[in-house]
Amino acid sequence: MAQHIDEWRNITDDRQVLKNISGHHLELSSKPRLVMEPQIKNKEQRTDPKLDKEIQEFLDKKAIERAPNNPGHFSSMFGVPKKDSDRTRPVFNLKPLSRHVKLRKFSMDSITMVMKKMKQGDWAI
Repeated sequence: MAQHIDEWRNITDDRQVLKNISGHHLELSSKPRLVMEPQIKNKEQRTDPKLDKEIQEFLDKKAIERAPNNPGHFSSMFGVPKKDSDRTRPVFNLKPLSRHVKLRKFSMDSITMVMKKMKQGDWAI
């Protein structure tokens, strides 16, 4: 969708919609170390045929793409077995990257707080 942002601008001027379509960017508090290739600590990560199959399906759907041959920050992946299936769910380990993400504080109201704030005639979706 981000490749067609100009067409989206013809449809809407809603800033939130355009921001969501153009993609999200992480605000970093520090710069992660960049390397030329991923470091594989666990040899089993390299040889999991079920995980390889899932990755190939992502590549075929163009949900992910191969990393270019230049320095980057690489996250490891591991597979978690899906319930009632012989397939595996791919999981990215983003813990090393999250050490560099700028934290933004927010408070989330509980359902109890929301109910207290509502008045008769209010609508909630």
